[in-house]
Amino acid sequence: MHIDFRGFEKLWNSIATNTLWRYMNLDKYVSLLRTRSLWFSRLDEFDDQHEGWWYEYGDGQAETVDMLLRSFARESTTASCWRSDASLSQRAWREYTDEGSGIAIKTDVESLKSSLNGTYMVTLVPVEYSDEPADAQFRLFDSLAHIRTKSAEHAWEQEVRVFDVSQHMLLTDLITEGEIAHMASLVNILSRPLRARSHLKEVNLSTLVKEVWVSPRMDARTSDCVRSITHEHGLQVPVTSADTCV
Repeated sequence: MHIDFRGFEKLWNSIATNTLWRYMNLDKYVSLLRTRSLWFSRLDEFDDQHEGWWYEYGDGQAETVDMLLRSFARESTTASCWRSDASLSQRAWREYTDEGSGIAIKTDVESLKSSLNGTYMVTLVPVEYSDEPADAQFRLFDSLAHIRTKSAEHAWEQEVRVFDVSQHMLLTDLITEGEIAHMASLVNILSRPLRARSHLKEVNLSTLVKEVWVSPRMDARTSDCVRSITHEHGLQVPVTSADTCV
């Protein structure tokens, strides 16, 4: 496997800010430190059950292809999700953590990419938010379009995803413009078993983690424990209480 960021430079440039945040509860933070790995979840295991469905079709086979494409997208791709924002967010604390044990890791786009560099077939892309479904045959040629689009109600998230595309990119290898013209061939391709598994991916934590913030509702004793375990695992970075955030 190798890292593959080709063709996504324009997408990186559309990320709202270079600063990225990963919110999590304390137990997941401890796991990150101990395993020195990020957790990549398969899309069909996300809380949002509408992941990967943003398509419309104009022919009689729409229902069959829609079902297969949605299933393929959700089962062949795993992702680690980050928030693109210049500062901490009170709503993100509420939505992503149990606030009394919440942790936010601060990094940036280049550091996140570099922490995985040379190890995996991954790509880093921002999520698009829209209530307008895309045309399937056109969007298939953007091989990640259907797994980086969410409804407009989620726009506040400003999400950036690191996708493990090692399974998903097989779709790009299998489909040609000639095959797209034949719906039966497309159905056959989407029916092939390319199921991925949620998994850990090793990262360079010293490259990845720039700062650690603890929830404003975390008590002082727990905050001290977070500082201790952070430094015990070799991360010499600031661990700060988020007394104020928007």
